[in-house]
Amino acid sequence: DVLAYNTHYHMLFQNILVNEMFVDSAQKLESLVSHAKLHGYTVQNRTAASATLTLSSIPTDSGAVAYSRMTAKKTDNTIVNFYNINDIIATTNSQGVGEATFIAYEAQRAVIDQKLDINIEKQSSFIPDSNMDIRTLRVFVDGVEY
Repeated sequence: DVLAYNTHYHMLFQNILVNEMFVDSAQKLESLVSHAKLHGYTVQNRTAASATLTLSSIPTDSGAVAYSRMTAKKTDNTIVNFYNINDIIATTNSQGVGEATFIAYEAQRAVIDQKLDINIEKQSSFIPDSNMDIRTLRVFVDGVEY
């Protein structure tokens, strides 16, 4: 019985492994991304939901600093957080009314304070969260944004 179980287990494992080797039968996202890389295609990382918002009829001397949090309520009454990644500055439109247009991203704020080892050949750093939207990534070194 042990030999039959072991043989069956290894047969199933080999079947799954062989299926992941082909694009047609691959089930795991990591396998499909790996196949895409072989053909020179770079798969984008996850992206956060975003909305372009316009605030109107506001004072022209008002605004908000970057990374201000805005909250919204979904139809199922769950609260979601939105952040703007640039300063919001109100300007006067053609009708003489103050308005500001900006992009807000549904997100959770993350600050990764990480020391980097200096390596001239491979200057890189590990981001521990694979769900991070790299479109909103900002890198600061000694207070200077890069």
